[in-house]
Formats: sequence, structure tokens, C-alpha cells
Amino acid sequence: MFLKHIMFSKMADFKGTLLNLYPFLSGLMRYLMPGDILRLSRVNRDFKVLCDRWLLNRMDLGKMLCCYVKDVNMFRAMQKETGAVISGSFALQFFSGLRWNDSDLDVFLPESQVTRFGRYLVTKEKYRKVKVTRQFYTTMFAVSVVVSV
Repeated sequence: MFLKHIMFSKMADFKGTLLNLYPFLSGLMRYLMPGDILRLSRVNRDFKVLCDRWLLNRMDLGKMLCCYVKDVNMFRAMQKETGAVISGSFALQFFSGLRWNDSDLDVFLPESQVTRFGRYLVTKEKYRKVKVTRQFYTTMFAVSVVVSV
């Protein structure tokens, strides 16, 4: 009975220490691969909370998209309606956690939706230039959005 009390007391101390280590762990997690972060989150509930919090802060799609569109929710709704998929350097930056200044937003969508999506970008997001290129290996169009608001 006494041994159990000591163990629980030590776990409570460990939990408090773990939460205080969030700044250190978040710095460390930048260097971990996604699989390693997943394994770390499975250690216990406290590590799961820390890993989830870190992933939510790091992988904020809205924060990244606001550099390209004014209304992120409307862009995401248009993406859903047209079947548009973000690819290229934007997707690489999102998943890798790296950022670089010289980047554009590449969007693949079905041929039937190109005009609708382009019209949305020009009228709602106030783009002046929307470059459309046909990818010959697929039935999808690549709409390369160059930032020129």
C-alpha cells in the first residue's frame, strides 16, 4: 500500500515536470520524423497531449494559406466543391515544417472545374494572374497560382 502511494506521488511530480518541459520538447520535436512523434505520443496520455498540441501549432493549414488567400474558409470550401488538391512546394512545406519565401500555390483539379476555380480566384480573392497548365499524364489540370494580388 505504501509503495503504491509513492509511485502515484512520483507520477504526479513527473506529470508537472513534463508539462513544464513543453518549450524544450517542442524545440526537440522539430527534428523528429513524423513516425517518431507518433511513437512519442504513444508513451502516455501526457506525451499524447504534448504531441497533439505541438502538431496543431506546427501544422496550421489556415496560417499557411492566409499568405495566398484572403478568406481561408471560402478557399477550403471551394477546394471541397471542385475536388481541388494542393500540391507542389506548398504541400512539401506543410508536411516538412520548412518554409521558404519563393513559393507558389499549386492546385490540381478536374478539367471541368478549372474555369469555376479560376473565376473564384479572380473575383473573390482578387488575383490578377492565374496560370493554368495541362498535365499530360493525367486528366487533371494544374492551376499554378502566382501571388500577384
